[in-house]
Amino acid sequence: MDLPAERLTWIENLERKVRTESLVRLDPLVRYFHFLQETILVALDNSGSPLEIATDKNNPLLLAYLTTTRSFSIAKGAMDLALNGHPFEAIALSRVIAEIAESTQYLVRHPNLIDRFISGSLKLDQVLKSAKKENPKEEPYPFGRLRGIQSTFAHASPDLLTMTVSIKGPLLSSSLVVETSDRIDEAAHVIVLILLMQYVVMRLTLLNVLKPLETLSKRDAVLHDLANIRAVVSSEGMSDAAIAAVREKLTGIS
Repeated sequence: MDLPAERLTWIENLERKVRTESLVRLDPLVRYFHFLQETILVALDNSGSPLEIATDKNNPLLLAYLTTTRSFSIAKGAMDLALNGHPFEAIALSRVIAEIAESTQYLVRHPNLIDRFISGSLKLDQVLKSAKKENPKEEPYPFGRLRGIQSTFAHASPDLLTMTVSIKGPLLSSSLVVETSDRIDEAAHVIVLILLMQYVVMRLTLLNVLKPLETLSKRDAVLHDLANIRAVVSSEGMSDAAIAAVREKLTGIS
């Protein structure tokens, strides 16, 4: 079937243009993201060996491994959307990654709840509420604020439906590709930040289990080098001392 596709081709060409510009503008962040992705793949590959699991009952190692595979795939798709000029759709997907990261960090510390969560008897909302309660009151709860922002894009809200609409008198138009750099940059930043959090939770849960530890240790030193990580995490979000502590924990080999 040979049908004309000039309009779709125009959109695809615009996406390529936006992506090219975004890659130049976000070069440090994208390079960090690619390095993080490669590090996750090294960890998940485990030197080509199946991960040794003593039991599949309430096992935090198994949970962290599985949730990280899903986070990787979703983050990759979300980043492609953002760089191609679809940041609102990317932010919608970032909510899924955030919920995975938050539920993972809570459940690996409360492994007796894992099977209930997997079976569906313990609902996601219950896990997220419990995780929020555990957050020290004197510290900000980033997931709460983040989920509030993401909810606009993750549901068929009036804001989502109208944010790209322009009405001038009787004339109606809506952009299918967003070229606003601020929106694209925000979406890309959120995706990298959440995937990094998921990775750290996975690494801490599987500490000294994954192979090769030497390779992962070297890569973690790069990921948590202050000059590199500040492209992702602000000093308000995580202090130099906190980053140094995580770096020391992940790069130590026992």
